[in-house]
Amino acid sequence: MRKSRYRSVKNRPREKEYRDWAQHLFDDTLESLKLDKLREICKDNNLPKSGNKSRLAKRIKDNLTFCTHEFLKNEKTVFIKCYKYDYISECVRLDNNFYEWKILDNINDLSLNPGVLVDIGGHVGNHSLFFLMFSSIEKSYIFEPRRDLCDLIKHNAKLNNLEKNIELNYRGVKAIADRKGKFDFLRKKDFNLGTGKILIKEKGDVPVDTVDNLFKEISVSVMKIDVEGLEETVLKGAKSTIQRDTPVIIVESNVKSKEDSDHTKGLDEILDRLKPTKYEVFYRDGAIPGPFTYILKPTL
Repeated sequence: MRKSRYRSVKNRPREKEYRDWAQHLFDDTLESLKLDKLREICKDNNLPKSGNKSRLAKRIKDNLTFCTHEFLKNEKTVFIKCYKYDYISECVRLDNNFYEWKILDNINDLSLNPGVLVDIGGHVGNHSLFFLMFSSIEKSYIFEPRRDLCDLIKHNAKLNNLEKNIELNYRGVKAIADRKGKFDFLRKKDFNLGTGKILIKEKGDVPVDTVDNLFKEISVSVMKIDVEGLEETVLKGAKSTIQRDTPVIIVESNVKSKEDSDHTKGLDEILDRLKPTKYEVFYRDGAIPGPFTYILKPTL
């Protein structure tokens, strides 16, 4: 099993401290800050600092909510638009590369079948962009319940000329689980917008279905699962598809613990969920206390 060399974003050089006000940007409550603070934000970001609170707040929102990262990979130019202060955006900026690029680069050492990626928990489309641009994957089905992130997925598809290769929320389904229905979504507005999750025990307005129901007639080559603790639930609803197609699986285990034994147990539970199809860990990325992300490949 390959392991990554982990370097925490917390220990890397960062932009000028923003956490005392960027949450107000996410929450659209900038006008609750003092006028002097709004002027300070404008000054620090080279924006005009004239005007009243309303004008300053609008100027900050218009100029600092989003950013578009541009980088060169394997002689191709990649564009990824994100919320400027989102955790994943910060990773892309600091690495000048895809988020989780070590995982994605290791995928290329596997012989992927040309075909379809099922991207469950799409965020801004980072993983789908990689597979469509740098692997044999020809189409990606992305599932993402947040409307604002869906807008960014569409924008990133257009920026990279991949609109025809991405199917967003196939058949109106916005999230994947082990059952069909409409459930609630816990939306988190902190510095990692990918941390929201479906609450499958609570009725709501988010259309949910299973991989097996949606992909009965579509062969799946790769399945990426980032669902904040619901990975086993997703796999339960994908059992027939996995047995039929034996896709490569990228899955984040949401176990957080200082004990290695807890992470081993979490991985074993995922592997057990995949049975009778046998999988092994090809690559692991992360560090104590977690979470860890695994590339799982079928054993022959």
